[in-house]
Amino acid sequence: MTYLSTTPPTSPFLPISEEKISRAIDKLPNKKAAGPYKIPKKLIKISNKTLIPHLEPLFNSCLIIHHFPPQWKQALTVIIKKASKEDYTNPNAYQQIALLNTKGKLFEKIINNQQTYWVEQTKALHLGHIGGKPGKSINDASTMLSI
Repeated sequence: MTYLSTTPPTSPFLPISEEKISRAIDKLPNKKAAGPYKIPKKLIKISNKTLIPHLEPLFNSCLIIHHFPPQWKQALTVIIKKASKEDYTNPNAYQQIALLNTKGKLFEKIINNQQTYWVEQTKALHLGHIGGKPGKSINDASTMLSI
């Protein structure tokens, strides 16, 4: 497929394998805060052999029926102090962070990986498109401009 092709692209979504789920779980950061259900990521990693056989049909069902459960987008919003502020009586010395559901994060990560792979393989984006591409930077964009 070329950039200006009129051929409709095939779907980038493949069935989600247990291996893909396992890789996504392995990449969960240990030291990040738990989401609204307060399940530590370390616990998810430890129990991945038990969880993965349940997540695989769940994630694939979501793909088949084109549904992203709204509960997976629920967030626990926490207010934290910004580092090295002089006056913590000032509301600007604080920031909000949203702690999202880990199941939703895993599903999104797997879908994002599939989309990225599909876009790269089918060359669905113009070769000059640099933003958000793995391994690309402002230096690549600058080089393209100078050619």
